Amino acid sequence: METDVINIQLIGCLEDTIDKLEISGQIMPLTTEMRSNTREILEETINEIKNNQADMEGKFLGFNNNSESIKNLKAATHGVNRAFNQNPLSRDTFEKIEVERLFVQRMLEYLSQDLRDNSLDSLRDVVKREKGNKTEFQQIIKREEETRKVIIDLKKALIDIKQEKEVEIQKRNELIAHLKDKLQELKAKTNMEAKYVKKSTDNSVSQTKKKCDLSEKGLAENCKKLQEQIEEENRCYNETELFLKSAIKNMISLTDYWTEKSDRETLQKQVDLDNLKNSRAKDLEKYQNLARTFAEYEKVVLEDRFEKDKERRKQEQEKFELEATIKIQAWWRAQMMRHKLGPAGKKKKKGKKGKKGKKK
Repeated sequence: METDVINIQLIGCLEDTIDKLEISGQIMPLTTEMRSNTREILEETINEIKNNQADMEGKFLGFNNNSESIKNLKAATHGVNRAFNQNPLSRDTFEKIEVERLFVQRMLEYLSQDLRDNSLDSLRDVVKREKGNKTEFQQIIKREEETRKVIIDLKKALIDIKQEKEVEIQKRNELIAHLKDKLQELKAKTNMEAKYVKKSTDNSVSQTKKKCDLSEKGLAENCKKLQEQIEEENRCYNETELFLKSAIKNMISLTDYWTEKSDRETLQKQVDLDNLKNSRAKDLEKYQNLARTFAEYEKVVLEDRFEKDKERRKQEQEKFELEATIKIQAWWRAQMMRHKLGPAGKKKKKGKKGKKGKKK
């Protein structure tokens, strides 16, 4: 029961604070635009809000000193106090105050609603969301610091490159000055060389002119000699032309003679060739007849020779068989004598028997 009373008191305080914040948000731009004593009014309003906030913080800390939501609310109010301690008349300050005011007002509304519902879920969600925003903001700050470091390094590198380029430009300027000096020297040398070349060319032209005059005289003499040679050649040509024409006439007459003669001889030879062909045909017929008779004679001779050869082989075979039989008989007789076969063996056996009888 006592906690319900405390919650009702807290809800009343929170609603009073929300109304005041809303009223301050509505009156702040009008007071800054239409009144001249805006600084005093703002200071009084801010001091009143700070005092009320201090009283509320004391009450909250007395009720729940370990609550995380109360600590977050306290941190938010301290941020508002830091914003109030800055110049309150600048546009950025007004914008920051308005943002913080809306945030505090929204937080107080969530807190009053949670106190009515006896829970702090919405306040915890807001705290988590704000923590996420804070971490994201810290990451943004970290990336910004890194980019600033990179920008500083790039600026240093740019300064180094600029110094190197300046040194290089200075060296190139020195090189340009040196090349200009060399160019002046080369111009002077080229002028001197041009004068020398002009003089040498004038001398060479005069020398070549003299040489050309001398060579022209020699060529004129050569032309005269060549003209004389040409006239002599023309005369020789005319004489040779006349000689060749007469020779051609003679050759034409000779060719006519020889062509007629060759025609006559070819006709005679053609007749002779025909006669030879006829005689050759007759001789060929005779040859064929002789060949037939020769073939017949040769056949007879071969048959006779075959018969004679056959008779000779037969005689040789008989002679060979006779000699073989004689040799076989002689061998057989020798075997009979050696082994005592036939009549020779019988005679010997009879003699042996008579001797045996005598012994008995």
